[in-house]
Amino acid sequence: MVGLAVLVRTIYVIQSGDWPYFDCPVSDAALYLDRARGVLGGYWPSPKMAHSQGPLYPYLLAGVLAVTDGHRVMLSVQMALGCASVSLVYLITRRAGYRLSAVTAALLCLGYGPLLANEGKLLTESMATFLSLLAVYGLIRQLDRTRWAWVVIAGLSLGAASGLRPSFLLVVPLAGSWVWYRHRRLGRSAILAGAAVCATAGAAIAPFTWHNMQAEGEFIPISSAGGITFFLGNNPTAAGTLSFAGVITGGVGTQHREQLARAETVLGRKLTSGEASKFWYKRGLRFISKYPRWWAWIMWRKFRLFFNNEEVANVYSFRVERSVISILRFLIVPFGVVGALGLVGVALSLRRAEARPIFILLAVGFITCMVFYTSSRFRMPMVPLMAVLGGWGVERALLWWRQGHRRGTVAAGLVAALLTVLMAWPVGPPLPSSERFGRRNLASMLARAGQPDRAQEMLRPQLEPTIPGDDRSEAYLALGRIELDQRRFRQAIKALEMALELDPHNFAPHRELAKAHYHLGRYAEAVEHARALLEHNRRDVECRGLIGKCFIRQKQWAKAIAELQQADALEPNNPGVLCLLAQAYAGNRQYERAIELFRRSLGLRTDPTVMVSLATCLVRVDQKDEARRLLARVLAANPDDPKARALLHQLGGLRGR
Repeated sequence: MVGLAVLVRTIYVIQSGDWPYFDCPVSDAALYLDRARGVLGGYWPSPKMAHSQGPLYPYLLAGVLAVTDGHRVMLSVQMALGCASVSLVYLITRRAGYRLSAVTAALLCLGYGPLLANEGKLLTESMATFLSLLAVYGLIRQLDRTRWAWVVIAGLSLGAASGLRPSFLLVVPLAGSWVWYRHRRLGRSAILAGAAVCATAGAAIAPFTWHNMQAEGEFIPISSAGGITFFLGNNPTAAGTLSFAGVITGGVGTQHREQLARAETVLGRKLTSGEASKFWYKRGLRFISKYPRWWAWIMWRKFRLFFNNEEVANVYSFRVERSVISILRFLIVPFGVVGALGLVGVALSLRRAEARPIFILLAVGFITCMVFYTSSRFRMPMVPLMAVLGGWGVERALLWWRQGHRRGTVAAGLVAALLTVLMAWPVGPPLPSSERFGRRNLASMLARAGQPDRAQEMLRPQLEPTIPGDDRSEAYLALGRIELDQRRFRQAIKALEMALELDPHNFAPHRELAKAHYHLGRYAEAVEHARALLEHNRRDVECRGLIGKCFIRQKQWAKAIAELQQADALEPNNPGVLCLLAQAYAGNRQYERAIELFRRSLGLRTDPTVMVSLATCLVRVDQKDEARRLLARVLAANPDDPKARALLHQLGGLRGR
């Protein structure tokens, strides 16, 4: 089984060579990569803000980047863990079944394409899947007696999985209680074993809890995103999956600040991340209490999407990736087959002690999707667990046949067939088009990979008048970003204005329009669009930085300082903001303050341009020797740096005139 898993992944890597899935991460994957670089650069996490997502993945990715040349090694690690997950599925099934059931479960996992496709992205699910399987294996290894090593492994695995996907934290007390109950006859030893599961899981997430306490003075175990995630799945525009509800623009890097700013605007006061989360929970509950029938329809949609072949995309579209990478078309097992066999396996495994930890994880995963919203990523860690139950179910049905209870076997087969058909039945509208969503993302990746013509060709069908307005707006936004990356600013403005015209409530084009106008020297228009976005999100650091750059270009130093001070207050360790603020102070002839800020920026990230600017300010305050030393460092790295050479020439060389 492991050899077959390695072969399939090798073919996948080879066939992905012509497509930018590995090298050009987007959305959540791009955010994780940026945060990993922030960990290495010292500017993430922010010392004044609690974690807004599971924080473990950026740290793991940063560790890989620290010792390798790029993030592809992380993808290799994830694929290795994918092979290990197949092995764990086999071992878990084999613990309470025959070889046939174990092979069946492993083949179900191998044939489910989204598991493989997800391993080739900088996303948390492949690691969370492996850790959940390792936790289950650790728990069932000590069914007959307490094995402390496996208790610790199970607890650490659940804690690490919680650091990746905070919903796994709900599993910890249930798993600890099950361990205690299973060994309750041992008395104190059973209590210690259950407590050990919880304590080791708590130790794994303790650094994140400590950071949140230090940053905002609130007890936030892992992430503060629970409230806004709840509201995005339970609001008047929701239909079972993610719905931005006019609260956030969809830019994953700004979502936390957007929802925080919107909550502060409604309440008229500054909020912590925890207070904002409570606000959004109350907002969602208010909708539920006011429109219970509407909410019941949303819950039905969540249920149907969870038990359905549709792979609901919110980052990458499996449907689009399968159309361009042929190996994925041979992995023909849909979710409906795994889900149907898994549900039959649940019914036939109720008395198996080995199945209890799996029931706990499945129950928490299902309830999480029902409480928040359903997507292919959220249910993915549950697929191997359902495959295990499916293997046990197949074994039990065949055993009945051999024992002469053929009616039971036929009944189980008919139920599985019926469930498979029901899960293949389309959910129907309103459902965002995974095809169009995936092609927009793929176009963005192609453009970043230096293939703008292929990117535009992929977007062109979505610009037709027959396409719904929201999708056309998103397509024009993607086209505008591609033109912006190619430095075709006028064409970018034309596309972005069309995106705004088609969907005036979409604030994302304002950001790109501000950038395009800035590059054309239209600073007043750039500020206008940035201000429009700030009305929606007062905490947008990038927009405030862009406004500050416009004022610097116009030599309006006081306005630039005022704007950039607000950006610095929001994100104190942002080297780009510190550098811009230092430039504004230098332009205002406040050289001592500029020198302090340039040094703070260099302490976070070494930049030759900033070093030359700092040297210029040092000359202004007659600290020429230190300026020469800085310039010598710049020229040692790049002897042809023109600004450093010119300034050093003015100073009379390294020793002076």
